[in-house]
Amino acid sequence: MNLLRFVPKLASVWLVIAALVLFALQFVPIPFVNVLGLAGTGLLIQLALIALFVEAVIGLVPRPLLLVPVLAYGTYYAVAITDRTVVVPRRDAELRASNTAHVDFDPVAETLYLTASGIDEQVLIVRYDLVLVLAGQSPLSAVETAAPDECATAPADPMANPQWSRVHSDGVIYCTKRTWLETMPAQGVLKVDMPSTHVVPGVVPEYIERYSFSRNGAEVGAFARSNVAVLSMLPQMSIGCGMVDGFFGPLGCGVRFARDIIAIDGMDHSSERRSGDVLQTQLDLVRVAEILGLVPRSTEELSGLAIR
Repeated sequence: MNLLRFVPKLASVWLVIAALVLFALQFVPIPFVNVLGLAGTGLLIQLALIALFVEAVIGLVPRPLLLVPVLAYGTYYAVAITDRTVVVPRRDAELRASNTAHVDFDPVAETLYLTASGIDEQVLIVRYDLVLVLAGQSPLSAVETAAPDECATAPADPMANPQWSRVHSDGVIYCTKRTWLETMPAQGVLKVDMPSTHVVPGVVPEYIERYSFSRNGAEVGAFARSNVAVLSMLPQMSIGCGMVDGFFGPLGCGVRFARDIIAIDGMDHSSERRSGDVLQTQLDLVRVAEILGLVPRSTEELSGLAIR
C-alpha cells in the first residue's frame, strides 16, 4: 500500500497537525489564546486516536496501526479501574487500621471544643444534644440548640449576648443560641482540631485532612480522611506547560489527565457519602460524633425542635 497518497485524506494526520498548532499557541502571550492551546491540544490528540482507529478498521492505513489507539485507551482504562478497585480499597483499609475508633467523652462532665466556627459545625449541635464551644475569627462562643420560638422573640440588637440564629439541617430549619465567652468553661475540655491538610505525592495523588482529639495538650485520638485523585472514567487530558492541578501544585510541561476525587476514611458511610446534597464537613463531623459515642437525637426530638 502506498500510504503517502492517502495522507491528504487521513483525518488523523490533520488532527495531529492541528494539535501541534494549538500546542504552539500556548506560548503566544495573548489572554485566552494560550488557554485555548492548553485545553484543545489534548482533545485533538484523542480525536486523532479515534480517527486512526476508524482508518485502520476501514483499511485507509495498515491494520497493525489499530494497536495504537487500542493500547492507549486500554492502558488508560486498566489504570482507571485499578485505581478504583485496588488503590481506593487498600487506602480505605489503611485508614480503617490507623483511625481512632473511639474516644471517651461525657457531654455532661466535659465541654467539646472545636477550633473552627461555621454553619457546618452548628449542624452538629442540632443532630446531637450537646453544647459546642467554637473558636473562629471571633472570640470563643458556646452554641446550643434553642426552642423554636426563641428565634422569633430574640432581640434584634446585633451586639446582644447571647445571639440567636436559624440553621438549616437536612432541609429543616432549627433555632440555635450562641453565647460569647470570655474564657473557656471551667469543666474538662476535649479539643477537636478541625482539619489540617497534608499532601501525599504519588502515582495516584491524594491529600489528607486530619482531625485530632486532645485533652490538656495531649493527643488522645485522630481521624483522617483521604481524598484520592483517581483517573476519570471519561478520558480527558491537557498537554502543555505551566499547568496547575489544585492541591497537587504546578505540573510544568507534560500531560495531565482529568481525575475524580474520592473521599475515604475507613468507616462505613456508603449511604451518606452518596448523598450529593450533604456537605463534606458535615459528614466529617458525623464521624467525629461517632468516634465520641454521641447518640443522635430521635426523629421525634428533631421534629419538636424544628421551626414551623
